[in-house]
Amino acid sequence: LRLKGNTSRRRPEGSTGELHNAFNPDWHHSHFGLDFSKYRDNQRFRGLEKLNLKWFKDDASCVREIYCYDLFRRFGCWNAPRASYCRLNIHVQGDATPAYFGLYEIVENIDEDFLKKNQNYWGSGVGFLWKGGWSGSNNANFVSTASIGVENVNINPALSVYYAYDLKTRKSELPAAKAELLQFISDLNTKTGAAFQTWIEGRMDVPLFLRTYAVNVVVGMWDDYWVNGNNFYFYFAPNGKAYFIPYDYDNTLGTSQIIPNSGTQNLLTWGNMTQRPLITKILAIP
Repeated sequence: LRLKGNTSRRRPEGSTGELHNAFNPDWHHSHFGLDFSKYRDNQRFRGLEKLNLKWFKDDASCVREIYCYDLFRRFGCWNAPRASYCRLNIHVQGDATPAYFGLYEIVENIDEDFLKKNQNYWGSGVGFLWKGGWSGSNNANFVSTASIGVENVNINPALSVYYAYDLKTRKSELPAAKAELLQFISDLNTKTGAAFQTWIEGRMDVPLFLRTYAVNVVVGMWDDYWVNGNNFYFYFAPNGKAYFIPYDYDNTLGTSQIIPNSGTQNLLTWGNMTQRPLITKILAIP
């Protein structure tokens, strides 16, 4: 059991430095990640090694992210994770009663189990999976290549290391994975015209990517690749193609933190039109 979240991460109990209070605990909603094989090799829950539990931060309707993932799948975007509802109780050993955290979202983790589950689409075996997001002043935009690696999260935040492109599978093969990513980014940025169209259609499932982004902009996801350079996975699959995997859709359906009036934006110019070649160069093809 570990804490999850970026700007939404917080302690599940008390204030900084406080130990657990078994008699009068001060519980708070928090996001949690579950790893069933962390201390018991090959342990699974319903065939899964990991699951994510999220509270509905800033979402009194408790619906945004679950609605979005459901819409992806209804629109043929099989690359989106599954999500549903659960009730969360946490029992601390020695406490008289469990702590009831209430209604939570349960979300499929993007990991090797997820890749293997979808192998009928992108081939058997495990390719290189990258998580794209923010890392200091760098973001995953398929332009800058200054921040690529394997994150190292330390209990001392000053010692933690994060990357805009964070390798999630076959981590011991970072040089080979990095070379593949750098070549893709180079080709994406340098190829033009008919050569680009032929290359991208051979390198990605373009119709799936366009369906994915159609859902993305319709639900108003601004904390994404196109606007914020954030919250996606990119998978170089065994079949030779690369796949965009949507992730973290709680900032949707009317939220407008860094984009004004998200519900009224032009869908074809949703985000940055000069520093997001993965979407803008594809949309430029009639």
